[in-house]
Amino acid sequence: MIELLVVIAIIGILSTIVLASLNQARSKASDAAVKENLSGIRSQAAIFYDSTGSYDNLCINANIVNAINAAKQAVGVSSLTNTFNGTAGNATTATCHENVVEWAIEVPVKNPSGAVHCVDNTGQSITTLNYLQGDDYVCG
Repeated sequence: MIELLVVIAIIGILSTIVLASLNQARSKASDAAVKENLSGIRSQAAIFYDSTGSYDNLCINANIVNAINAAKQAVGVSSLTNTFNGTAGNATTATCHENVVEWAIEVPVKNPSGAVHCVDNTGQSITTLNYLQGDDYVCG
């Protein structure tokens, strides 16, 4: 009987370790999905600029919104803020800033906590704790 209890205790400890590792792997996978979706936005933005001659209204372009929504879904972010010179970013909101010649988009990630992954028209693609400010179009 004691041997059976020891085996059950060992199984319990091992399953706890496995579940902790699994949660960490899920977190990394969702962050990778955010980065991949935002990476695709750069090419979409270039196509948008080539066809319109500016980045004006980039944040409401269907292809861009779909890519942002896919990134948000990967980490469970429920809101999207489209701004021209407006709201500062934060750890719970996907934010898109654009004007005629610049753009930057950020989506929260799970690791590190409170960080966002940001892409912009200069080619930057970084994970940072520095959120976009009201009229900021450069990540970092």
